[in-house]
Amino acid sequence: MDFKDLDPILHSQLRLAVVSLLISVQEAEFTFIKEKTNTTAGNLSVQVN
Repeated sequence: MDFKDLDPILHSQLRLAVVSLLISVQEAEFTFIKEKTNTTAGNLSVQVN
C-alpha cells in the first residue's frame, strides 16, 4: 500500500495515536487519552471533534 492510499482522516500523528490507543481498550475517557498521548486538551479536542 502506498502512503497516498491512507485515509486523510488518519494523516495527523495525534489522530493516529488516538486510534491506535482506542483499538486496545473497550472505552476511554478524554483525560486518559490526553495523558496517554501527552497532548493538550485543546489539541486533542480538535482531533476528536
